[in-house]
Amino acid sequence: MNKACFTAGMLTGIVIGAVTGMLADPIKDKQSKAMKRGASKAFRTLGSIIDTIIEK
Repeated sequence: MNKACFTAGMLTGIVIGAVTGMLADPIKDKQSKAMKRGASKAFRTLGSIIDTIIEK
């Protein structure tokens, strides 16, 4: 197994788990909407990071 792929997989799992945890336990409706926007941005950023790692 490639070390870079393993690291990318671990980071992906950590980010997805954190985002899912935040969305599963919203405190207020307003904060929930803000978290969903932040989660969307986080997934886009994560996707670009993974693409960059794969290209190298």
